Amino acid sequence: MILGGRDVLGGGTWMGCTKNGRLAFLTNVLEPDAMPDARTRGDLPLRYLQTNKSLLEVATEVAEEADEYNGFNLILADLTTNIMVYVSNWPKGQPATIQLVSTGLHVLSNARLDSPWQNAIRLGKNFRELLMKHGDDEVEVKDIVERLMTDTTKANKDRLPNTGCEL
Repeated sequence: MILGGRDVLGGGTWMGCTKNGRLAFLTNVLEPDAMPDARTRGDLPLRYLQTNKSLLEVATEVAEEADEYNGFNLILADLTTNIMVYVSNWPKGQPATIQLVSTGLHVLSNARLDSPWQNAIRLGKNFRELLMKHGDDEVEVKDIVERLMTDTTKANKDRLPNTGCEL
């Protein structure tokens, strides 16, 4: 059984988890020259969530077929072993990336893992402050929502990365 959202158009998901500790989520990478006939990226999390293959096996399979998809960032995690892998096919024209994610706080936006985009930097800073405030105590969902999900700060357009797409 998978718990997650469902893409009604493509049938996939952008984030999901299973009872046995598998977690997968993805972000799309903004691309001015997206392929109109590309495979749906929503299938990528499902490939991991619906199989018994190891996290690294699935990551390798995804990387081998990465050029069939528009730009993506994919996180695959096994919460029973505390192993997390990042897979990306961006930038185009280069081999897909498979990277073991180190312990610590990471932010994933519509660029590469831990890219220094303004919103990602601010999110990481706010999350660190929230963790420091609570120490070893459990952080309540309402505190997370108040601190992280209600930030309406607009990024300075002059400092936004050049994605080739109009924002």
